[in-house]
Amino acid sequence: MQIVYLCLCVAIGFISFVIVLNSHEEPSKLYPGTNVRYWATFPLGLLFTIMTYSVFPDQLTHITAVPNYLILLLLISALTGYCAWAESRFQGGVMKRMMHAVVVGKDGKPVDFVTALQRNACKWFLFPLAPFSLYFMARDSRRRALHDRIAGTFVMWSPDMIKAHQPESSYEVNQVYERKTPRK
Repeated sequence: MQIVYLCLCVAIGFISFVIVLNSHEEPSKLYPGTNVRYWATFPLGLLFTIMTYSVFPDQLTHITAVPNYLILLLLISALTGYCAWAESRFQGGVMKRMMHAVVVGKDGKPVDFVTALQRNACKWFLFPLAPFSLYFMARDSRRRALHDRIAGTFVMWSPDMIKAHQPESSYEVNQVYERKTPRK
C-alpha cells in the first residue's frame, strides 16, 4: 500500500509538471498562466510535505492510528485557514504576491474570508484531480482552475502589472478632447 501511495503522489506531481511545461498558452495581460500558478502553490505543498514528515517520520505513507488522522486533519485545516486569511486580507499568499498575482471575486474585488475558505478547501478535496485542473486551466481563456470555478474566483495580475502591460500613449486626454471655452 505504501508503494502505491508513493507512486500515486509522484505521478500526480510529474503529470502536473509536464502539463505546465507543455501548456504553450497564449500570454494574457489580465490572467497569470499555469506556470505562475503552479510555482506559487509549490512552496506551500513542499511546506505541507515537510510538516507531515516531521509529525510522522516513520509513518509518512502509512498513517493508521486515529490520533494521527486528527493531527493530519489539523495540519490541513491550519494551512487552509492561513491561505484563506491571506487571500481575504492581502489577496494572496507570499508567493502569489511575489509573482504579482491576486485573487479576486467575480466582480473584480477582493474576496471575503468565506469565499477564500471555500476556494482553499476545494483545493484540498480536488488535489487528486490536479493534472486535470491544470489542463483545463491552460485551455481556459481566463485561466480558471476547478477550485476557482467552484468558488467563483479568479486569479489575476495585480493592478500594477496590468498597468505595466498597457501600451504607453503619446497623448493626454485633454489633447484629444479639446475643451472649448464658451463665448461671452
